[in-house]
Amino acid sequence: MDISKLTRRFEIAVGNFGRSCVDMQGNEKAFQAWYAASVIQEFGLARVYREIHLWKSDLRESIEPNLSNFLLSTGNGSLLNQGNELFPDLSVTWEPDLDARHSSTRRPDLRSAAQMLNQIAIVSEFKVTGSTNEQTSWAAIQKDLLKLSIFASAQQSLTRLGLVARPFAAYMVILHNHPNQRGNTRFERATMESRLSQLALSWPQSVPVPTVMLIRGSSIGGVVDIYRNFSLMEAVH
Repeated sequence: MDISKLTRRFEIAVGNFGRSCVDMQGNEKAFQAWYAASVIQEFGLARVYREIHLWKSDLRESIEPNLSNFLLSTGNGSLLNQGNELFPDLSVTWEPDLDARHSSTRRPDLRSAAQMLNQIAIVSEFKVTGSTNEQTSWAAIQKDLLKLSIFASAQQSLTRLGLVARPFAAYMVILHNHPNQRGNTRFERATMESRLSQLALSWPQSVPVPTVMLIRGSSIGGVVDIYRNFSLMEAVH
């Protein structure tokens, strides 16, 4: 259960995906498929899942209270208060062949959020900036970061209660491939550092911070900027 080895493999897979796709154009679903294919190549088909469903009622009961208040203050209360389930774009499990059907369909021992989170090693959200005329907004990125924080906070709380016993990692992956990317600073390094620094000032205490991987083009090819705890830690070419 060495999460550091798994996350390193995941980051390599995401980097390979990004460098292959940073100059490509396609719709969101195409990039989601290519993203999943790259992670599958690293971990195998039976350990990579799209949109694992988790009951919102379970998550609401598990997360830190200050996170609930933060979601409301940022206008993202719907993440927990509307609909029945929440699901990450892509997950990597500890073991293969997880029963990842709809929550009400899964076998009884895997229906709760706690039971499912104990099977998941990595959750991720994915955004591509070049699939529409208008680039992805910062509000959409922040919403996905908060969505990831719900999974991470629930897993952390369940660990303290002894209901979950495994490590866990959350990733926000951004592929900045908009045709006008070199003339727009929305996802350039300085802007990202400023945005994440501002978010860090209001981020609820004790709530885990997702790792952000920003894949962008440069004069020497694709670059992957990795932000840990909202600070740039490394840039991989």
